Amino acid sequence: GIAPTPRHMILSKDNTTLYVSSSASGVVPALNIEAMLESVKTKKPYRGREVHVGRQVRTIVLSPDGKAIFAAINGDSRLGRIDAAAMKVTGSVSVPPYAVGAAVSTDGRTIVTTSQGKSGKGGHVLGIYTEAQPQ
Repeated sequence: GIAPTPRHMILSKDNTTLYVSSSASGVVPALNIEAMLESVKTKKPYRGREVHVGRQVRTIVLSPDGKAIFAAINGDSRLGRIDAAAMKVTGSVSVPPYAVGAAVSTDGRTIVTTSQGKSGKGGHVLGIYTEAQPQ
C-alpha cells in the first residue's frame, strides 16, 4: 500500500503513524500502523492518507512537537512543510539544488538541509532556515 519508491521513514511522537517519503511519486503518506498490520493479516489493501509535496521528495523530519513534517524536495530544490494532522502542505521555501537531507533542531526553530550536486550543477551546500513560531 505504500506509493512507489519509498525513500525515508519517520514515526509519529505517539508511535501510531508511520510517515514515508516516496521519491518518484512525490508524496508523503501517513500510515496508521495498526491499520497497516491489519491489512497484512487480511490481505486487504491499505493506503492511508497522503499529500503530494513535489518531485523527488527525499529526507523527511518531524518537528519536536510532532505537528509539522519538513521534507527535502530534490527535484524542485525546495524545503516543504506539511501539517502532520491535516496532511496538507502549509509552506515551502527554495533551497540550493538538489535537496537530499534535512534535520530540525530540538526547539523546532531551525531546519537544516543538505543539497547534492547533479551532473556538475548545484549542490555541496548546507542550508539553514528558521521556522516562525507563534507568539
